[in-house]
Order: sequence, then C-alpha cells, then structure tokens
Amino acid sequence: MAFLVGMVITLLVPGCHCDEGSGCSGCGLNSLVAFLLFGGFIGALFSLLFVLPASLLLAFVVNLFSGRKK
Repeated sequence: MAFLVGMVITLLVPGCHCDEGSGCSGCGLNSLVAFLLFGGFIGALFSLLFVLPASLLLAFVVNLFSGRKK
C-alpha cells in the first residue's frame, strides 16, 4: 500500500523523479516518498501502521456521507 502511495505521488507531482541510486527529487517531501517506494520491510510496517488505518477511516467517512439511505 505504501508503495502504491509513493507511485501515485511520483505520477501526479510534476517534476518528481525517483530511483534507487539517488533517491527522489522534486517531490516535495523527497525523503518520505523515497521511504515509501524503497523502504522494504520497514516501508511495509509503516503502511500497516499508518496507511491502512487512514484508508479505513477515509472509507468510513465516505460511507457516512454517501447519501445511500435504507
């Protein structure tokens, strides 16, 4: 999940380039984006602790305001 967030950031931010040798440049929070893309086990653990709960919270909020009534 964290890798996907990092990929979306690199695709949406103009001028953002990342590679394993030099890291990321032009992304704003360059070190965070590099960590999300190339973090390995630590990146996966970070995504379980922060990205997954944030996604679940966002899904809950969207469900509250979706307007579908029974």
